Amino acid sequence: QALVETRGHVCQSLNTAHLFLHLTMAPTSDLAYEPVCKKALTNDFDASRTTLFQTVFNLINTFIGGGLLTVPFAFSLGGAATANAVVVVAMMNWATSLFLGHALDKVEKLRPDIPRADLDMKELAGVVFGSVGRQVLGVVLVLEVFVAVVTFLILIGSNVNLICGAPKSAVIVAAGCLATMALWLPMSKIAMLSGLSVLCMFGALVSLVVCGTLVAWSDKDPSEHVVLNVEKLPSAVGLLVFCFSNLPCVPNMRASMRSVEEFPRAVNISFLFTIPYYIAIGVLGYYFFGDATKQNFMENYVEVPGMPYLNVFVGFKLASSALFAVKLQFAAPLCSAAVLQALGFGAEGGAEVAGRIIAARAVFTVASVACAIFARDA
Repeated sequence: QALVETRGHVCQSLNTAHLFLHLTMAPTSDLAYEPVCKKALTNDFDASRTTLFQTVFNLINTFIGGGLLTVPFAFSLGGAATANAVVVVAMMNWATSLFLGHALDKVEKLRPDIPRADLDMKELAGVVFGSVGRQVLGVVLVLEVFVAVVTFLILIGSNVNLICGAPKSAVIVAAGCLATMALWLPMSKIAMLSGLSVLCMFGALVSLVVCGTLVAWSDKDPSEHVVLNVEKLPSAVGLLVFCFSNLPCVPNMRASMRSVEEFPRAVNISFLFTIPYYIAIGVLGYYFFGDATKQNFMENYVEVPGMPYLNVFVGFKLASSALFAVKLQFAAPLCSAAVLQALGFGAEGGAEVAGRIIAARAVFTVASVACAIFARDA
């Protein structure tokens, strides 16, 4: 950040010197002035916007969402060959993200009257299909991402309840309020939270290895494994598709970048992390728990009589719950912002719309929390 700000000050100094020389040495009939360093006069150095790797963190935190906990269960349905399905589904979403960025680049040229901050999938549909398409896709986008937010809140409540026994309803309320408060942070600060989420993912993977190993050692009736179950493979693929249900959040992250030209590179880096991580979680979870894998694989973290290193197991079990809760908490604002953007209450706006934005965020918080509490034990 210091380097970026220093670079901006240097550019400003160059412009000042260039303007002085231009005014003192150029003919009076030719006073047209062109800044020698244009980037200093643009938002490329806006500290609230994200760099390449800050965008990568936000994209990873979006692509690896609440569906992560169901990936080992998908493997238990489709067998070990489900790893191939992970690659196929992820590659489809990888290509879609790149196509989406390319389409938004075209829209910016075709419709310069639409601010970049307002360019989401709903606006893209409006340019391509007209007002009807805009409204239809807007409804689909809101419902899809809203369900993702509700899922996050439910999983946060379950994990915190497992850690300390706090009532799920109270945890859901707190998580919903925290997610809404985070919307007032600039995207560059949210990227810092996404970076912490990535660290939590690594910690959760280590916890899976430790807890899974101890459960496997203590299990006197080993679970079965299959290479491929054709009959249940479609259900497995459906779960994998749900893992990428936050794809509509991608345009917001592109709009927040200092240099949108780097968006394809950010997408490529994020998927190079996402694909191996999903495969690692799925393969390890299925290896340890086999056909007994629960829909949420953390439900397989059960103490077994005579389990060796029981204290270690309990410690890593609680740590895993905490890590997943933190990861989901930091991902919730990214999804909430996409829903509010689609509803017409984006983050950017003058003082005249500040009251409307606050009211919309309050209503959104109440609605998402209420749905999560209603479905917390479903």
